Amino acid sequence: MKAVILAAGRGSRMRELTQDVPKALLKVGNTSLLDNILDSLPPAVDEVIIVVGYKGEMIKKEYATQYGGKKITYVTQNELTGTAHAVLLTKDQFKDPRERFLILYGDEYPTRKQVEECLSHEFSWLCRELTYPKVSAEPTVSTDGLITSVVEKPENPTTHFVVGGLMVVNAAIFSYEPERHSNGEFYLTSLM
Repeated sequence: MKAVILAAGRGSRMRELTQDVPKALLKVGNTSLLDNILDSLPPAVDEVIIVVGYKGEMIKKEYATQYGGKKITYVTQNELTGTAHAVLLTKDQFKDPRERFLILYGDEYPTRKQVEECLSHEFSWLCRELTYPKVSAEPTVSTDGLITSVVEKPENPTTHFVVGGLMVVNAAIFSYEPERHSNGEFYLTSLM
């Protein structure tokens, strides 16, 4: 199984911290965000595709072609136009539209348990509480636990419940066109 990690962004809200290092290489304690993501992947994930952009050479130098026995390949996002375009750049890595894979944001901090729980479903999207939901995406969840809609960066959030940067999808996602958000970016939420 493959995992796509989106690590191309500049980390503009973390300017001072990401001036010299890409956001995915920032350390929490002694471990970088990307180390934590890679360590959270179960053995079923044997190939990782990292989408790099801003200071991507640093990520390539740090991880080369494997980590913990998992093959690593890179796709470069030269134009930082959003997470949807980052995912679409990996399309050539998938041949079967039914192939399931993980998508993780490079600044996510998942646990192995969260990843395994998401993988226990055919499709899933990790949700959590967030103090300031205006910077994320707000889901509407049905009584049976299905996400029925998502609003990216809502002006007036109605809850602190947000979708996170951990998803299980299949390659059929590449058949959709992303929508441009009012801020100009193409968010993954429009493909989901």
